[in-house]
Amino acid sequence: GSGNTNDIRYENPNPSTYSGKIKSICSDSAYNLSTIDYNNVNVDWTPPSTIDSVRDGKGNDINITNSKTTLSANWGTSSDPNSGLAKYWYCIGTTAGDSNTVAWTSNMVADTVTKTGLNLIQGQFYYFTVRAMNGAGLISIKTSSNGQKVDTLSGSTSNLAHLNGLVNSIGMYPNPALNKVTIVYALDQNASVSIDITDITGNILLKDAEHKVAGKHEQSFDLSALAKGIYFVQISINNSKKVLKLAKD
Repeated sequence: GSGNTNDIRYENPNPSTYSGKIKSICSDSAYNLSTIDYNNVNVDWTPPSTIDSVRDGKGNDINITNSKTTLSANWGTSSDPNSGLAKYWYCIGTTAGDSNTVAWTSNMVADTVTKTGLNLIQGQFYYFTVRAMNGAGLISIKTSSNGQKVDTLSGSTSNLAHLNGLVNSIGMYPNPALNKVTIVYALDQNASVSIDITDITGNILLKDAEHKVAGKHEQSFDLSALAKGIYFVQISINNSKKVLKLAKD
């Protein structure tokens, strides 16, 4: 500890430099002294840094997974200046921080994971929670993802691949939003466009549906009646769908 009465008042300056050294010498009844023995001591009483974010999926954060057996996540790195990073631990649950789907599991020092062999529920959200452990065995504060929903029916994904030939861009701003959100998109051809804003259980709260001509379009929604939380914007163009995650402040 750092108090003046403590024998070792400093942590390791780095993982390879000892904080202190304990020496021992013995005397027999004739006052003969032994050789000096010593032991180097590593000291670290602070946990590793908190992971800044956990992203659902293997790259950018996804909203939807179309698998009932596999979940993936990746996260920002942690560090520890005193004893170094030993490993990451992760768990998966149906609420943030919960481990009711996958118990806490070591991921060694890898900052990405894919868990297979799961029995996931259609329409259920799943959350990864990650924490770091340093060389002294101290654990960082937990960080959770914002969840991914299992949807094997609509074929929705977080990219535009399934909309090629219909649309060349889709965007949404601001996000997080306060009282208003605007959806922007550019159609390559005339199409029927439906935009639904739903809660996390799939209930439609706001809706707009029209036939649109090719070109750029904007559609704004008044969010002032919605509570703070996470919502989903489902954009259907003809028979294809894209889902965006919206945070309401």
